[in-house]
Amino acid sequence: MGCGASHAKRSNSIRQMAIPKFHLKIMNPKNNQLAEFDLPTNYEIMPLPTVMNLLSFDKNQGDYVKANFISIYNEKEDRYEYFVQQLLGVEIEKEKPQEGKVWVVYINGKRYSWDEICESEQTVKVTDEIFWRLQNSDENLPLVTATAPATS
Repeated sequence: MGCGASHAKRSNSIRQMAIPKFHLKIMNPKNNQLAEFDLPTNYEIMPLPTVMNLLSFDKNQGDYVKANFISIYNEKEDRYEYFVQQLLGVEIEKEKPQEGKVWVVYINGKRYSWDEICESEQTVKVTDEIFWRLQNSDENLPLVTATAPATS
């Protein structure tokens, strides 16, 4: 009799102990290796800029993520544009980011610029696939998670 009630409490406490984690993948352009990071949190949905800030400046992972974020004033549009200036210690190519390779993010396979993410305060779920890649700002590349090992 008492075992059933005790079992239910234990089962509920085990479920409550599971902490949601945001999982991010970053393709390192220096070696085409995939770097993966988990950000444990109490939330299942958060704005992506918040996720990136928490991950980038976390005392345990920040040294590995090596991220920096910048804004550049666009006189034509009379507004600031936002860029990920560096990830994994790899910086964007040009002083004018639109003229070179920039860090872009794919959320569930859909490409976004960091400016779009910041302007819309794009949220992500712990179940979303978040993949970063350094590429030309006008490219929409297929997702590749890592280079395949050579086979003999």
